[in-house]
Amino acid sequence: MDYEVLCLGHRRAFTGQDATNYFRKSMAHCRDFLNLVQTFLVKENGNVQKAVARIKAIEYDPIRGPKQIEPAYLLNLEAKVKAIKKRLDHKSGNLEIPN
Repeated sequence: MDYEVLCLGHRRAFTGQDATNYFRKSMAHCRDFLNLVQTFLVKENGNVQKAVARIKAIEYDPIRGPKQIEPAYLLNLEAKVKAIKKRLDHKSGNLEIPN
């Protein structure tokens, strides 16, 4: 898809090819994150808190300097992991990564 204007939260907007490129990169990032969460959920036998801890160690802990406050980050991350777990449970009836 091509976009004329893509307006994001937090005062950002892209136009033309920049908007199209941003959207494509965002979708690729979403697929990568989905695969990461699914992998950790399988490795942790569906334990959401252990999967959250593993993702936090990769995404949040290495950031030095200003970053989102930890309780807000963890609340959001846990909600995402739970949603993906629910999707996995619903699609396959168990915690195996679907083909």
